Amino acid sequence: MAKIFFSIGTNLGDRKKNIERAVKMLKKQVGKCVKISSFFVSEPWGFNSDNIFFNIAAEFETELQPFELLEVTQQIEQVIGRTHKTENRKYADRIIDIDILFYDNQIIDSHQLTIPHCLLHKRDFVLYPLAEIAPEFQHPVLKKTIKEIIDSNHKSTQKKRVFIKEQPSSFSK
Repeated sequence: MAKIFFSIGTNLGDRKKNIERAVKMLKKQVGKCVKISSFFVSEPWGFNSDNIFFNIAAEFETELQPFELLEVTQQIEQVIGRTHKTENRKYADRIIDIDILFYDNQIIDSHQLTIPHCLLHKRDFVLYPLAEIAPEFQHPVLKKTIKEIIDSNHKSTQKKRVFIKEQPSSFSK
């Protein structure tokens, strides 16, 4: 069984329900859900929009291989209603986004898949939910824990984000 971490976000429609639906589908198709963070609210990153994001981090155990996992997450995004992926780093509003952050301690760098996620260490909306569920997990490239990455980014110019502390009952195991 591999330990994997996802970042799941949405800024369109019923954001809580979008994330709940994604988690439910991941439970059915990926494996056991070990932990889920609180909802984390953030402004769009890398583009302008009036639509605020809800984000979570989730830890799963899976028997899927990394590229199988990528295929499953992309299929789930399509079923929920995502019609296109980000291309050439041009970001836009999205109904759902499921990013694979870590797959055990593997390092994969291909055109289709990069693990660890190449920008996770720069994104508070990924780091803070991840720190809530795995503060001591060590980034296999940076050789720092999630907490250490946040501490080293502490002087960041990014605006402080706000947690929504409730977790919907559909997240219960």
